[in-house]
Amino acid sequence: MKDGPEALMVGLRQSIELCENGGVYIQADSAVDFVRRDVDNRDRPIPIVNDQKSEIAGVRVADLRQPIRRDKQDAIKEALEAMTFHVKYEMESTPEFVAKQREKGRSQEQIDRMRTVVRKNKSLRNDSKQNVSIIWRADDPDMYKFDLNERLRRRREANEDTAEDPPKPEWHTVATYFREKKGINLRYPHLPIVFIGNREWFPVEFLTQALHKAKGANSPQHVNDVLAYYDENSGRDGVENIKRLLMKCASLEKHGLHFDHILQQFGITRENRPLEVTARVLPEPVLKFKNSAAAIRNGSWDLRDKEFSSPSELLSFAVVSFAGSSPMPFLDTFFRVARRHRIVLPQNVDCVDAAKRIMVSGRAQTPNEIRDKMGEAITRAKEFFLFDKDHFFQDRHVFFKSRASNPTGGLSDCLVIPPPPHVHGEVALILPRDEVFETHTIVNRSNDLSADARMMAVFKELGTQHPVDPFNYFFDANAMDQQHKVRQNAGSRWQAASFVKFVYLLKDGTIVEESEIRDEPEPAIIVPEKQVDSPLVFVHLEDDSKMPYAVAKMAAHFIFGVQSQCVVRQKFARQRGNKAEQYCSNVCLKVNTKLADKVNQGRAWDTHFRRTPSQPLTSHIPWVHEVPTLVIGLGCSKGIGQDSVTVIGASAALDTNCMIMAQDMKFWQSKASKSGKSRSLISSSVLIHIIKSLFVQFYLFRDEWPKRILYYREGLSEGFSTEAINHEMRCIRKGCQEVLSSRPEFGCPNEEKCSGRGCIFCTPLITFVVCHTNTPIKIVPREESDGNRGNVWSGTCVDKTIVRSKESFSIPSDFAPSKKVALFSGINDSGRDFVLIAQGGMKGTSKPVKFSVFPNENLCYRNSDGTTPLTKELLEDVTYQTSFQYGTATKAVRLVPVLYYSKRLAELGIGYINYLRHGENNLVSVPANAEDGDEEELMFIRKEVRCRLQPCHSQKKETWALFVVAEELMHSLPRHFCSLRVSRSQRRRPLCCHILVPSRMEGGVHLFLQTCLLEINCPALKRKEISPWPWLCPHLMKPG
Repeated sequence: MKDGPEALMVGLRQSIELCENGGVYIQADSAVDFVRRDVDNRDRPIPIVNDQKSEIAGVRVADLRQPIRRDKQDAIKEALEAMTFHVKYEMESTPEFVAKQREKGRSQEQIDRMRTVVRKNKSLRNDSKQNVSIIWRADDPDMYKFDLNERLRRRREANEDTAEDPPKPEWHTVATYFREKKGINLRYPHLPIVFIGNREWFPVEFLTQALHKAKGANSPQHVNDVLAYYDENSGRDGVENIKRLLMKCASLEKHGLHFDHILQQFGITRENRPLEVTARVLPEPVLKFKNSAAAIRNGSWDLRDKEFSSPSELLSFAVVSFAGSSPMPFLDTFFRVARRHRIVLPQNVDCVDAAKRIMVSGRAQTPNEIRDKMGEAITRAKEFFLFDKDHFFQDRHVFFKSRASNPTGGLSDCLVIPPPPHVHGEVALILPRDEVFETHTIVNRSNDLSADARMMAVFKELGTQHPVDPFNYFFDANAMDQQHKVRQNAGSRWQAASFVKFVYLLKDGTIVEESEIRDEPEPAIIVPEKQVDSPLVFVHLEDDSKMPYAVAKMAAHFIFGVQSQCVVRQKFARQRGNKAEQYCSNVCLKVNTKLADKVNQGRAWDTHFRRTPSQPLTSHIPWVHEVPTLVIGLGCSKGIGQDSVTVIGASAALDTNCMIMAQDMKFWQSKASKSGKSRSLISSSVLIHIIKSLFVQFYLFRDEWPKRILYYREGLSEGFSTEAINHEMRCIRKGCQEVLSSRPEFGCPNEEKCSGRGCIFCTPLITFVVCHTNTPIKIVPREESDGNRGNVWSGTCVDKTIVRSKESFSIPSDFAPSKKVALFSGINDSGRDFVLIAQGGMKGTSKPVKFSVFPNENLCYRNSDGTTPLTKELLEDVTYQTSFQYGTATKAVRLVPVLYYSKRLAELGIGYINYLRHGENNLVSVPANAEDGDEEELMFIRKEVRCRLQPCHSQKKETWALFVVAEELMHSLPRHFCSLRVSRSQRRRPLCCHILVPSRMEGGVHLFLQTCLLEINCPALKRKEISPWPWLCPHLMKPG
């Protein structure tokens, strides 16, 4: 490493593992960190203010007794932002303070402890009131002062029953507050104060450096040094390096004891040679595209000349550029590559020309600028596609093709007609003829009779007597001649034709000319603009800076409710030749995955499996396809410090290929327990809500309830697993039971013992898999020829010797088989742990993932015919096969995709949580603290989405229709599906329906409100009486 204030420090990390057959193994691995060159003793606190060198956070200043000059402020702020620090100070023990504490019954020892105030693992936060994180003088009232009695005065003013007068303002600077209230005279009152959250400002002289940096604060030089170390010590070289470290550390003592001496007290002798084990290489799946199969090489393949198996539809898009240059080179290449992969692009338009018309450019300096420009881009896209402000579609006698919900409650293609002049914020739609015939209401000029009719187009080559349905022609804007293409029906071939005029077709087959119609025909179906599919937003960024990316994703998720695809200009500019198309192919893969929904079932490839080459191929993932199986992954991301918010990301695979995902995300904050430690268990209410949301989404996508659950959990330490598993198993059961119990046919044969908590008889069988991603185990090939580039092959699995001893899942002695649940016969229980390397390593040493399986109810019980027990060998195959289903990469990933997506979602939440909590100028505002309870769930909306059921007339009988307040839906973040309440007023009066719907989830299928009506326990409402008119918001059924 180059000379600098920090040096690379290499150490040894060791742990002991008790494995099968009584084996005891020491897991040893090298560890890398950075140490300050100028600090000899790491046990002593490292003050942020260095008196001897006249430095603040390593930045040299002229005089600590003088205010900081402006030319030093940016460097100091940057250094503090990269640090995690502790706050510590000791108050003066005044007689008044001691007397007050004595009155509360505290001992002298407790009083002495209270004099020392400590805040550990803190980092700079942005004060939403001051809109800064640092104020550069502690004693300047013009920079910062506060009223000490402000909160007390507000409480008394709000309490009308009290007779006491509100206290008068008592103004202080931070320097005067500590001098007068704490008895502390600041040594450097002219130095800065920093904000750490919870309305707390502290002088910089109270800060000491923690032993680690703030999250994401590693410099590029640090990252390169660490990567270079691991590249140099990879494969077998890494094993030799660990052996050298073991020899060097053998002589180290602590309290007069060697590590070997401690082992000898337990009768253990350590060997310094690595353990040799026999591993298996699991069979790879067969990935089939539409035109060919993928050639998999060590877990990787490519998209060259591949047509996606089930392409998605990019029906409309918006473009916003923050790069300072045009995104057209990228978009031109992207649209060309997308056609090659068979992604369906907007019909009737030249996408490149449309992008030029709707593109918005701006700066990405502040979150508000990013939000405003994204909103402008979405508005401009809607004006072009939905409202046809430029008369682009009208001049070509075509319509914008999109998607909306249909009268049966599903999704259908639709054509958008510009609204009449007197209608604002709404559009008219044309549905396919086999779903809704009429498109307009026409009035006969001669007799004033009205009739429902369907708009048709007449083409010169076909004649007036053969009008063409609007869905059977389009304008080929990408062809050289740019002309219309028509077909007689869905099965016939497209042919060039010349447009003549529009006519209207009655249900009896009569063709009505426009000259026979009085006035302008009224569209039959008019809906709010937000009921139609929203555009995908291309966000063009200059580089991979975190702030613009995080804010763009946050705005897409929580403000506009749309899908987004970020593109980095610098990365695309570095591509040369065919690599530019390869870059765009990867973007196409991401876009295809994000636009997947229940209708298009979008996925790039189909998965097939066979255990041996002689066996026939079977489609889908093994075991998962047998019966409806819900595969869930749950991961967390947490900031540094006890008061940091935890972001929980959860994903569920909806299809049998485990590629289409539903997701949910929760923000919550656990307060410290009485022992002072932060509680690690996820709140029961939070986890139950997540399970219910994913459970319902699975049903909405598959039209069937899951029979089994395969639950992957990441983020649990091995010592904490048992408590967490029992807690989360109860929450999974409870969540499933609450959803299923609303069904009329629900019943539990074990009701006495179940007691409404859920059991194996009334809820799906659960297999709980804990994924240890930070295991110290390293697996390398014994010989170079046994692996690839010093790494083992993709699919290498070790399930013997170094795993824990077999711990069979015990069956209760009083278990009695029933019609719903029975036992498998001849169960082969071969243990519950295995270590898997799914990825194909290119550089360094491939890091394995250790999977611990307990409990595994699907090994012992069966609740459906045609199922097989989930043995450890079968679970290994399932886990490895799903590693190839990560829909945004052409390689097997280290984690199963349901966990990978969950971790990415949680990391996204961590990236923009500060903007959600504080925000610049209240970009988004959410509560940050709770007044009661041990845990706090940060909800983004605490109101119910209000819907109204009103009578309407259809087919000469009264039915009930669902009207959605679209404005309220789109401008708020709905809560997860929880419950539904219906109150019926007097006869012939509207019903008022309160529905809690799920939060928006990237890559997920949302709760369809119409389905909720089936859960209404009201005799006056039956399914046959409900008409889903007008239509519901499509974003509730589609990602974004």
